[in-house]
Amino acid sequence: MVKNGDNQPIMFELVTAVAFEYYRRKKCDIVVLETGMGGRFDATNVIDVPDLAVITTISLDHTQKLGNTLAEIAFEKAGIIKAGGDVLVYDQGDEVMRVFEDACRERGARLHKAAFSTIELHEFGPDGQTFSYKGLDGLKISLIGRHQLRNAAVAVEAAMLLKDKGWSVSEADIRRGLEAARWPGRMEIMSRDPVLIIDGAHNPEGAAVLRKTLDEYFPERPLTFIVGVAADKDYRTMLETALPGCRKVITVTIPSQRALPAAELAGHASRYCNDVMISDTIEGAIKTGMGTAGPDDVICAFGSLYYIGAVRDIFCNCRDA
Repeated sequence: MVKNGDNQPIMFELVTAVAFEYYRRKKCDIVVLETGMGGRFDATNVIDVPDLAVITTISLDHTQKLGNTLAEIAFEKAGIIKAGGDVLVYDQGDEVMRVFEDACRERGARLHKAAFSTIELHEFGPDGQTFSYKGLDGLKISLIGRHQLRNAAVAVEAAMLLKDKGWSVSEADIRRGLEAARWPGRMEIMSRDPVLIIDGAHNPEGAAVLRKTLDEYFPERPLTFIVGVAADKDYRTMLETALPGCRKVITVTIPSQRALPAAELAGHASRYCNDVMISDTIEGAIKTGMGTAGPDDVICAFGSLYYIGAVRDIFCNCRDA
């Protein structure tokens, strides 16, 4: 390609091409194809009109590439809406919805929205949630946090729309799919004594949802945060959102060239917590957090997907040993 005067493909483009060839060889009936970033110029967007385009909640992330406002980011996401196609969106603020409505009108696409007003939560706890949606009673998910009810509603709506298009999707399939869904690194409980949770929240919206969920599921319990972030993220707002009132903060340097040094991160964290420690290693931070935890403490590691996987590996390796 380079010899022909084309651009050098980036890793994501190469992986996408490999994935397409894999799907072809496996003769896949249907594929869930997730964009890497944005949508309009994403490598995955070379496809023809899909059976269904799904756009989830929009937040301020990757602003250097996608824009500084929700509307600008929504415009990039709306790039996956194709002429005459169907698009399902996570119903959200007017600023964002207007972008999707305009895109659908311009391209003759059909806009569908998940009906969040029909969600009824019945039970919730560390092991999951039971809810109803659009007449489907007693739906169960293992994912925790009220935001996951909306995500689940979008998934149910997508299944229903695909069924209307002729795909064989039964109510039992929907129930089984929801119950089987797992999301490693998203409000995932790795230890119960003491409680240790890992979450990949790496932007202000994610930090806000994380703190709200912790307060709802573990009210009044002392919180210890293990935090590592990339320097190009809005970590100041993340810390301001998540840390106030916590018992302890342990900072780490994530394994990335974009990492904010743990010592610098600790300086920012000290504005919101009186007990801030710096750890030389991720494993050391976990040992310190668990070793100093009281009987009711909840430990949460968050801030970047770059190191959440490493935290997860520590626990998985211990279980396999």
